[in-house]
Amino acid sequence: MCGIAGEVSTRGVSREMVAKMISEMNHRGPDASGVWSNEHCVLGHCRLSIIDLSPSGAQPMIDAKRGVVIAFNGEVFNFRELREGLEGLGHVFSGTSDTEVLLRGYCEWGAEVVGRLRGMFAFAIWDPAAETLVLARDRFGKKPLFYWSDGQQLAFASELNALLRGLRDRPTICPEGFASYLRFGYVPGEATVLNGIRRALPGEILIWKNGKLDRHQSQGSLECGETMAFEPEAWRSTLRETLQSAVAERLVSDVPLGCFLSGGIDSSLVVAVARKIHGPGLRTFTVSFPGTGRDEGEVARCVAGKLGTDHQQIDILPSDMEREYLDTLARCPEPLGDDSFIPTYFISRATREHVTVALSGDGGDELFGGYPKYRQINFGRFGRLPAQIVPQRFLSQLPDRAAKAMEVIRLPNEVDRALWLSSLWKEDELSRLVLDPTVARPGRKYFLTEWEKYRADSLQERFSRTDIATYLEGSILTKVDRASMAASLEVRSPLLDERILDLTLSTNIRSTVLGQQKQVLKDLLSEYLPLDLFAGPKRGFGLPIDEWFRGSLRGVLEEYTSENRLRAEGLLDPQVVARLREAHLSGRRNYGRKLHALVAWQVWRERSGV
Repeated sequence: MCGIAGEVSTRGVSREMVAKMISEMNHRGPDASGVWSNEHCVLGHCRLSIIDLSPSGAQPMIDAKRGVVIAFNGEVFNFRELREGLEGLGHVFSGTSDTEVLLRGYCEWGAEVVGRLRGMFAFAIWDPAAETLVLARDRFGKKPLFYWSDGQQLAFASELNALLRGLRDRPTICPEGFASYLRFGYVPGEATVLNGIRRALPGEILIWKNGKLDRHQSQGSLECGETMAFEPEAWRSTLRETLQSAVAERLVSDVPLGCFLSGGIDSSLVVAVARKIHGPGLRTFTVSFPGTGRDEGEVARCVAGKLGTDHQQIDILPSDMEREYLDTLARCPEPLGDDSFIPTYFISRATREHVTVALSGDGGDELFGGYPKYRQINFGRFGRLPAQIVPQRFLSQLPDRAAKAMEVIRLPNEVDRALWLSSLWKEDELSRLVLDPTVARPGRKYFLTEWEKYRADSLQERFSRTDIATYLEGSILTKVDRASMAASLEVRSPLLDERILDLTLSTNIRSTVLGQQKQVLKDLLSEYLPLDLFAGPKRGFGLPIDEWFRGSLRGVLEEYTSENRLRAEGLLDPQVVARLREAHLSGRRNYGRKLHALVAWQVWRERSGV
């Protein structure tokens, strides 16, 4: 895992600028760094050594015959298979890295090599013969890639703050992007919170030549291809084999490796399969919140005990948060409202003391229907509750959970319910919260565009696909990448193997699988562990931030949402924020996650200087 940055231009490039961007991302690649340049292009790289620790794996890497140069962030999990094919075509390799396989693959197949890759990646390739820069990102968007272009010059980096360091002019805040951040806790699609800076979409290939930037979609589509017909047992057997292969590929490492173990179905299944393949000595790591309702430590310890892993638990106490909350938020190189960034960083930091790579269970909820909202959207089949029965003004008098359930039922159609269930700050709240009157219904257009792509699917299928294209990439994978790389740890997600995605999206039983709420994963897990271990309610990985804002973090909340601070910034209405904050502190409402997003924004903005 690494960080990449670069610049290409028709009017001259700056090696020093790219070196600055790379130095900003030293946490992504603390083992080595390098910069390559010619008169038109500069590529920079910082390396976290995972495969081929020798100098032959160093980057930027150059093909001696054609002069093609690559800066690569990520892992190609089927690199051994690709290498065999390339050797059969006459290619000779000097090392054992997947970077060299990708470089030779480009020399053989051009940009079409992207469609042959299984992995997590973002890379830049300079082709001197064509005077072309090729940028590409993996199908799920596991690895980040930000860019800026003015028509003659293009600059890019793995992290938003790194790209900011390399730009000569400081971008301004994009009101639409900022409001979208508030709505979702992240900015969906290619937009960012800054004018002029874009994010490459999952599966996208960007080709720059003579100042012109062309965009191509390689493999990011979630549309069904030809439907594969399966009987349930045959499908379960195919999934079992595919998952075992995906885990085995992700256990390939030249450095120590372990697994995250949350105590839930997904991570427990990944650990069970990994333990079977790896054998004794597999290390597992859990984060725990002692004394709260979100403590999964006991379940994780039971799972680890039954599987025979070398287990470690990391406890997070209110005193830890009081001491490290702001410092941890400052480690995120872009605004991210997901409060689970903090425990993800804590577990990554503790894990990194023992291993360099960790497997996780990310993706199970989106692909197999695990989120409660996939059931909650069906509230609409009971018919829309007439507004006159419970007028909007009375909702604030109901208990918090009842008020939220009533709001969902009142919504007029399925897409409005899906959007409401996917939003952090709701549309009516944003209309009062944001001062800029030009921001209307932020993020709605992108969400609806994705929603409309899957109109032929069942309601749950539609919601799941939209989540994969928006929430999974924009929030979950962003959180995991930024938090783990802040600790110089590589995280791999076997459930997000491309073959598992294709298997779940293009089968005749997908609707049944989603409706069973991960039953197929439970069936596979039952081959290793008794399912009564997992009989409790589903718990998220977030902080008990609602409790802590009323306790040890109250001072931080009041400081970062103070009237003076908000007035100086000029983006939010201080009086509205004050009312919401007081409603939370009094216990009348739970706005913990929403207020956390406001604090996270302030911390990022002040650190980045925008």
